[in-house]
Amino acid sequence: MDDDESMVRLITKMLEREGYGHIRGVSNPAEVVSAYLEFKPNVVVLDLIIPGVKGNELIQQLMQAETEGYAPILVLTGVDEPDQKVEALKAGARDYLVKPFLSYEFLARVRNMLEIHQLYLSAEQKRALLQKEVQAQAGQILLAHHDTLHRLGLACEFRDDDTGNHARRLGDYAAVVAAGLGLDEDECHLLRQATPMHDIGKVGIPDAILLKPGKLTPEEFEVIKTHTTIGANILSGSRAAVLQAAEEVALTHHEKWNGQGYPRRLSGTQIPLFGRIVAVCDVFDALLSERPYKRAWSVEDAVAEIERSKGGHFDPQVVDAFMAVLPRLIEIRALLL
Repeated sequence: MDDDESMVRLITKMLEREGYGHIRGVSNPAEVVSAYLEFKPNVVVLDLIIPGVKGNELIQQLMQAETEGYAPILVLTGVDEPDQKVEALKAGARDYLVKPFLSYEFLARVRNMLEIHQLYLSAEQKRALLQKEVQAQAGQILLAHHDTLHRLGLACEFRDDDTGNHARRLGDYAAVVAAGLGLDEDECHLLRQATPMHDIGKVGIPDAILLKPGKLTPEEFEVIKTHTTIGANILSGSRAAVLQAAEEVALTHHEKWNGQGYPRRLSGTQIPLFGRIVAVCDVFDALLSERPYKRAWSVEDAVAEIERSKGGHFDPQVVDAFMAVLPRLIEIRALLL
């Protein structure tokens, strides 16, 4: 770009004789940015002495308009001042040539600019490809991570659930109820991933107690209670958010709103929200499931028990959210029996 049309024609001819094509000359400074965005040149030859335009204003406008982070600007100007040159380069120009100039030097500068631009594009392509590869690998690692956690939860459930689907259902239930309470998508996803490990502490409970078909003695029930602390200990010490959430759920999903739960007899909002959500979902699914020590309840009876325990065993707000999404929970159960 040069406001001197004769200079524009001269530069155009020089470039054409050198074999360059797709050349566009602009002499109106108001057209520079739109022409740049439309033409996307590999090199911009720009004069700084333009009526109505201050110093490096056009360079700054081109840099702001460039979305790919690289504007290949060669300043060709009659201003032979060191300070002006430094300011132009700081503004974003890649090279600076003073008029009058030698044609071979100008062409050499253009050639160098083209080579640098090509190297930049090549580096960007490699960076983009590498980023995709890293994202793909990270996705595989994350998938394996989640799959491992899921299978860890299933391993515990298989001890007293032939299908292991209780853990899967509970994760989906909890995420749906959490969404009903207004938790954001990330929190709901985290709870879905963490919940299947709620009973991981069962690995420390003897089969004679865990699978006992009759009523537990007070001493046996005290042993059962320890699955919460055993699970929390297994999951403790991790820096991973999902394991931290799983530790919280494992420890608190048997606490009760009225303070009569275990292991710490927490009450009300002392109980973490994730624990309060899983408590409702766990009892609902357990009531509907047959176990060695109990028959399966009907949905109607299970829901009535949840309602009856509102404000006692369960957080009233969580029960309200549970009731609001109950049809979806019943669908999930039907799919994962």
